[in-house]
Amino acid sequence: MLIQPKRSTISSRKEVDIYRTFKFGKDLQKSFTAIPIMAANMGTTGTPKMAEALSKLGYMCALEKHTSLADLQALLEKLQRDAAADGKLACTYAQRVFPTIGINDSFDTVLALSKSFLISGFVIDIANGYMMKLVEKVKEARKLFPEMFIIVGNVVTADMTTDLVLAGADCVKIGIGSGSSCLTRMKTGVGRPQLSTIIECADAAH
Repeated sequence: MLIQPKRSTISSRKEVDIYRTFKFGKDLQKSFTAIPIMAANMGTTGTPKMAEALSKLGYMCALEKHTSLADLQALLEKLQRDAAADGKLACTYAQRVFPTIGINDSFDTVLALSKSFLISGFVIDIANGYMMKLVEKVKEARKLFPEMFIIVGNVVTADMTTDLVLAGADCVKIGIGSGSSCLTRMKTGVGRPQLSTIIECADAAH
């Protein structure tokens, strides 16, 4: 794959800013700023240690859904202290960290964290995002948390991206079977190349 260049108004690559401001909530009054790259909530990547490192560098991290409430609280407390020590708003780093729940999980962890910490939102995750139960879970989440940034996944096509956005998702997590260490495609025959997926799903979301 090669990327075709386009005309640009910048005069130096030093002027490039890869941070983005994500607006959400009623009338888009709430926001957080981050680099739009997120570590997935897999057991080897969505760890508290990874979340701490990435959030301080500007990236986002979806925590593995079996991360305990105690570990989540300890992580968020540390990030708030570190942000204050670095001269930033206490919520700066914590807002880039997203706890994860499955479609059969309750919202208890999210409720507990939202009462004590300035988290931006959370992830609803399932390996196969084509179960209609996921759409219903998103609708339920949106009613319970109208002011939170809700990330939902995983899907690889425009139709399900559209369904999840209309159900209330702020962000749709893309990718099934495309990673070199992912066994989904090999074991189930399900998957799609990531670039094709991103192009199609982004177009649907926009």
